[in-house]
Amino acid sequence: MRMKLLAAEAGTDVCAVENRLHFSLNRQTANNLGGMGPNFEDKPVIMFKNVFPKSGRKINLIIANKSEYIPHNSSRNGAFHKLNQINLKSGTSVDLVFKFIEKVGGEYDEAETPDFAFSVLDLDHGSLKGAKEIVRVKGAAYSNVTDDTECRLIGESAYEASEEGTIADNPRNPFWLTDLQKRRSVSFTFKNVAKFRVTLEVTDPVPEKDTGRNFLLAGATNVICTKVPSCKHFTCPPDYVNLGEAEYVPGDDVETCCEPKASCITHTCAAGKVLKSSPENLTCSSATCDCTDDSLCCDDESVLCERTLDLTSTSRTTSTGKAQKRA
Repeated sequence: MRMKLLAAEAGTDVCAVENRLHFSLNRQTANNLGGMGPNFEDKPVIMFKNVFPKSGRKINLIIANKSEYIPHNSSRNGAFHKLNQINLKSGTSVDLVFKFIEKVGGEYDEAETPDFAFSVLDLDHGSLKGAKEIVRVKGAAYSNVTDDTECRLIGESAYEASEEGTIADNPRNPFWLTDLQKRRSVSFTFKNVAKFRVTLEVTDPVPEKDTGRNFLLAGATNVICTKVPSCKHFTCPPDYVNLGEAEYVPGDDVETCCEPKASCITHTCAAGKVLKSSPENLTCSSATCDCTDDSLCCDDESVLCERTLDLTSTSRTTSTGKAQKRA
């Protein structure tokens, strides 16, 4: 691992459970960065509650834009598995402020955090070196990358992508990064800050087209915290799937080690098959549905005739019942 010194030497262990920054869907309380959606009724920010759950304090995080924010598809924004995702239109940049707040005396105020790591994952670019992702961070003490990193240092705590990537190689858990995903990640260490700034940029695509890129954000990762217990032997609830090599944190096990199974309503059945009745109440075998889930989510399309007959029979029964009642 290569460590780029930016300021003072490190102090507190950013890998200690009490110092780990957490993003997850059940912590997200607002998702409307710059008023661009997807949850337009929320405040114009992305917000997560209790982002240091083991610290003994309830610190919230607000992410707000300080320059114009132009997404390509804002529905991509917000919690993404164990990460936070921000979508940005190619050919644009946005300045963001990450501010921590804590309730003191009944009112929220800026909160100085424990030393922690903040990571940007999946730094890559589109075809022909277009739509290149760039990140610039202000206020970090250190930045960490692997010895064989694909993230090119272009300034103090500033990195750009050097390799092409697709959605197929995107990470989902910061402690379950593959070697490729490690090479495309940068971690920044912060010491006792209440806020910090990040600039995200995507260069113009090649060839020119209307497109965008997703920035994946996390706390500490298995690049800098290499010795973490495994979730392999933890038993998840029935509708969850075990994350295997993810870190194990006693007291926070289901959130750390498990991920909800995907609903069958998101599944695409093979040709000649249709979704079973009430697919929203059925689950696939893992966190995402694939072709192996047809047996769980799909019926032969011939059942459509049976469903139509059932509906017709029910309608006739209801009609007859009403007629008898009126008589």
